Amino acid sequence: MKKRLLGMVLAVAMASSLALTGCGSGGDSGQSNDTQGTGGSSEQENTSSSGGQSGDLSNLGYTFATNDFGQGEYSLDINAWIIDSVAQHVGSTVDVVDNQFTVDNIVTQLRSQLSKGPDGVCMIGIAETVFPAISQACQEANVPYSFFATPPVDADVETMEEDPLYAGTVLFDPEAEAAYLAEKAYEAGGRKAVILAGAQGDYNHDHRITGFTKKFEELGGKVLDVARCDNPGQGDEKGSNLLSANKDADVAIGAGAGYITSLEGVREKMGLDYKIYGCDTTPNLIQDVIDGKVEIISAGANTGAGFAEILLINKLLGHPILDADGKAPYTKDLTLFYCDSSNCEKFQKFWDECQKSPLTQEEVMNLIGEDVTYDDFITALKNYADDSYAKIDKY
Repeated sequence: MKKRLLGMVLAVAMASSLALTGCGSGGDSGQSNDTQGTGGSSEQENTSSSGGQSGDLSNLGYTFATNDFGQGEYSLDINAWIIDSVAQHVGSTVDVVDNQFTVDNIVTQLRSQLSKGPDGVCMIGIAETVFPAISQACQEANVPYSFFATPPVDADVETMEEDPLYAGTVLFDPEAEAAYLAEKAYEAGGRKAVILAGAQGDYNHDHRITGFTKKFEELGGKVLDVARCDNPGQGDEKGSNLLSANKDADVAIGAGAGYITSLEGVREKMGLDYKIYGCDTTPNLIQDVIDGKVEIISAGANTGAGFAEILLINKLLGHPILDADGKAPYTKDLTLFYCDSSNCEKFQKFWDECQKSPLTQEEVMNLIGEDVTYDDFITALKNYADDSYAKIDKY
């Protein structure tokens, strides 16, 4: 079970702005284990916070508790880096724990973090069964909380929406992400595709498969087969078996960074000729796009961690962002952007500088304040891809 959950997760399974690039200055990686917060957990009033323009917002002094499900894995580490960068923008700190790829550690370690008196909790829940336990732990400690990257089940969302400590959940749409890749693969002449993905039950991978298959076959293509891996370590073997049985495939989809890499290795080893498209970005994969080994990769899903933290900050300041029904946001409106042959050189420079701090201090401040509405927040999520492309174009 641990291996299965590890595979699911790895697939998910990322202080001032720089005038030239528009990237935030992220400082250190955010892997601090020191808690330096105020020790309080109740919402605080801040009369200076209007529209995110007050200088006081740059020195809030909060401490946010978060989790890195497995330190050393890029696609997980980047979440903590982004949370740390947003915290730095508002003069705050982050307490990060390493769950060591073990779901059982999430709540146990969270309770230890809560004993230190953080001001808020911003977490990736990983497994559906964990969300209610996280919510309960935060309720017992009277600490506001938010989620990113992976969703709870609908029933748990409904329960949390009634919890005054719940600040919201920020997600992206994996079906739309994969549908975009399907369109591009078909436009490039692809007609027969295979998909290499993580374990069944992984929300993002399940929906990436659904999104790609639906769009690709609507356009006239055919998905020949799908291989699921309990963990990324199975990628090479499962990928070899997948392509051995489907040597006529001209498109291969990697539903996570590790699976993209496996498809590259299988293609070289077997001497096959198919184009690779994938979900998630790493520095190595950007170089592979530059070198023509991979066609397109998606990026931006991890920034949901930063946006979820912004919901938490507004909650702590006493002006939570709520929808028309007075409920905390549960949204899949975060838009993603893509690295391909048309922008890969600039993309690499952008990523080298902005991967740990994709949101500038100005962008963060503009989403904090009594006058920031639900619509303002959702608009920022919907515009995130276009805003990121504008930053890339500056290089």
